[in-house]
Amino acid sequence: MFNFIVTKKTKDAFLDTAPNDKIVDFNLNTFKILAKGKFLNQAVNADPTEFFFEHGFPFIPNFYAYCRFPDGTVALAGPFSVNFQGLGTTPGTHYGTFTPEIDATKFYFTLTRPGSNYNVDIIWRIFEVPIPTV
Repeated sequence: MFNFIVTKKTKDAFLDTAPNDKIVDFNLNTFKILAKGKFLNQAVNADPTEFFFEHGFPFIPNFYAYCRFPDGTVALAGPFSVNFQGLGTTPGTHYGTFTPEIDATKFYFTLTRPGSNYNVDIIWRIFEVPIPTV
């Protein structure tokens, strides 16, 4: 049996065993990223705000996304609490959600958070899911 390994530049596939030194290692139980992208400077002008974009795959892909606010705060999918001074409320009291969804043709990103009139960056990754072995 053999294994396929791709490492970072200057790393040796046989000698460097740290998983973080590898880009691909078929012996590790990790997902493979098929595509990645960013939707930069998306204007938030209401609460909630929904963004949608074509994904271009002929199937409903598995994906993960997160949202970056102007102050550098990153919101993962689901509920979050951040300290964002630009919204004009008490620091530490900003509760909301960043909810990514997908269908056969589009990504949908719904953002709820107090305030509006600021821009966010949405970063996404589409990945394959390993087929379980029996």
